[in-house]
Amino acid sequence: MRLSLSSTLVFASLFSVNTSIAQINIANLPTPNNSYLQSSDVYSARVKQGNGEWKTLHPRMAESQDELIPNKNNTLLHNRDFSFIPLSFTPQDGPITIQVTKNSNKISENVVFDASNVEVIGADSAPSKINNNTIEFTLSEPKYVVVNFDVNSNKHVDGQHEVVKHMLTIFADPINNDLVEPNASSGNTKVVYDNSTTWQELVDADVIVFRAGYHDLESRFGLKGIPVTHGTKVWLHQNALVSGHIIGYDANGENGNSWSVADNVEIYGRGMLYMGDYRNSPSTPNNGPYWRPNDKAHTSTSSPYMVEAVGLNGGENTKLRGVIIGDIMWHGVVVGWNSVIDRVKIWGWHGNNDAFRPHNGSVVQNSFLRPVDDSFYAFDIDVKDNLVWPSFNGGFITCGWAGKYNTGGIKVSNTTMVYPEWTNIGNNNGIVMSQIGTYQECDGITINTMDVYGDPIAILNLKTSSLVDNSVWWDKASDNPGVRNIEINDLTIYGRQKTKSLVDKAAQFNLEDVTFNNLLITEFSDEPVTNADRSMLFTGSAATNNNILNINSDSGETPPVTSEYVLLESRLFAGYNFKATNGTGGLKLVNTNGTMVQWRLVETDNGYFYLENKAQNNERLKAVDGNLSFDLTQDTGNKVQWKKVATSNGYFYLESRNYPNKRLTASSTAQTTSTGFSLTTNTGFGTQWKEASF
Repeated sequence: MRLSLSSTLVFASLFSVNTSIAQINIANLPTPNNSYLQSSDVYSARVKQGNGEWKTLHPRMAESQDELIPNKNNTLLHNRDFSFIPLSFTPQDGPITIQVTKNSNKISENVVFDASNVEVIGADSAPSKINNNTIEFTLSEPKYVVVNFDVNSNKHVDGQHEVVKHMLTIFADPINNDLVEPNASSGNTKVVYDNSTTWQELVDADVIVFRAGYHDLESRFGLKGIPVTHGTKVWLHQNALVSGHIIGYDANGENGNSWSVADNVEIYGRGMLYMGDYRNSPSTPNNGPYWRPNDKAHTSTSSPYMVEAVGLNGGENTKLRGVIIGDIMWHGVVVGWNSVIDRVKIWGWHGNNDAFRPHNGSVVQNSFLRPVDDSFYAFDIDVKDNLVWPSFNGGFITCGWAGKYNTGGIKVSNTTMVYPEWTNIGNNNGIVMSQIGTYQECDGITINTMDVYGDPIAILNLKTSSLVDNSVWWDKASDNPGVRNIEINDLTIYGRQKTKSLVDKAAQFNLEDVTFNNLLITEFSDEPVTNADRSMLFTGSAATNNNILNINSDSGETPPVTSEYVLLESRLFAGYNFKATNGTGGLKLVNTNGTMVQWRLVETDNGYFYLENKAQNNERLKAVDGNLSFDLTQDTGNKVQWKKVATSNGYFYLESRNYPNKRLTASSTAQTTSTGFSLTTNTGFGTQWKEASF
């Protein structure tokens, strides 16, 4: 163990641990002269809880990296800054009130009498005016909030494009044990970092602690980064500013720039991992080891491979929690399977600044993202309750990148997007975009409940890659390339779509089953969008193709289970009903009536039911195996239990309890043969049914 701090600082650190019983915990990050991070000269703020005393907050600020940002749209994106205010509080002790004061030399217009020229997105009250420069609002629970003084001196405008000049966010987190410095368990090594700590000591550590203060690892270790190995814990005090990046290493010295085998890494706390100092001289940005505007692909032999803020490619079970990651130099957080990213705050300024790229089985929640490239790859991950502020480059969800790998399965819910800065649809901009080649597949993107405050360039940008088959990984090539099974439910845009969304099927690039339920664009109509509106909002070869793109005005909620006999009508063959021709599972689709097409749904538990046929003495439909075989039986158990999963327009999937996510599917031969049915994970019309009366 390395302990080289004075007793005074140790006491201060211990005292900060005891503040876990306080009502409000206020961060005060360092602003050293040799770092780009600084105190905000645009905003000041204070906070109180209930009727308590006002306490001063400490806004910090990062300025735009103009030499790395394209000089387009009349320098729309230049000469800006991003301020943020971190704090923690316990909501059980009551709501907090925050007052924010703008610098009138930076933002000159007065707050109007009802504060209607100030937007506070995410707060639990509307802003109210205190004076010409100050507003206040309340938070009843820890959350992230965007504050925008919506006046001319706080805008950059070029034609139809507008961005906030002096950005401000509030990062309010809960008070919990993440504020407490960890100890090493028996037999493990804890290293408290200081300027004499060696890189090898970090490699050998089980627990790495960054206490309050400025820690410049970029100048000491450069691109080698902060090393973590299997099971390492890294903790950042809320007042720790760590200039560095984190890379996973294995016992052989292989690191995250290639493929990490550092599993079970935990990175947490409330401090800041800062990459703003990974920056070539602003006057000569194309000279030096870091990101170069003229060498974005890093093809120059003199340009070292770029490094992520957290590079744990392939490392499983990563836990990243509570920290701030600012001014990223290349990609943000790249981690492997079954990882959890929770309450992480991240932003960048230039291209290649992707936000989070976890692999299958991972969760991203309660976080703030301001990426300048893709927010998420469409791997099989769960993304929920996030605040996103996309800049000028990259998609919110990308299907993948130019010939590399297949994706699908992402589920996104309860997202707030603010002030998207896209100025063109380009190759890879929009809420859902495809930049995959003609050998890749993306199967499954679901978005539930998303509110957009501002004007996105487009909702969809679906087409084959502009790079076509660049660097194809042939061993991962798909037999069925394209994008399919996109479902977007309850998307509200409080603004307009700047250009038409692109839905462009090609000879070697298939598009299937793109569905919207309850899409509302307030500056287009005060009613939900329908198929009749497609030509005004979408373009491309499949923009009005009913077999590919469908827009429904309802929300697609799951219909109730009914106990009466009903017909089960196929969506693939309108007017044709599901028929049991005999007791051995002879099934067909027919357009006739009678008891053979009458079914009743008898509830079991947890939304499941038996599907009983009237003609066959209420025998139940049974999935004999996971693929092609069905039977009618009086059996009980999971194989005879089904549930409804809503799609749109009153249709639903019939999913098996025994074979999760597998659906009763009618093929094109279901009208003529009893073998025209199967269990699949498809999402097309053949998998969709609705109840009809007879």
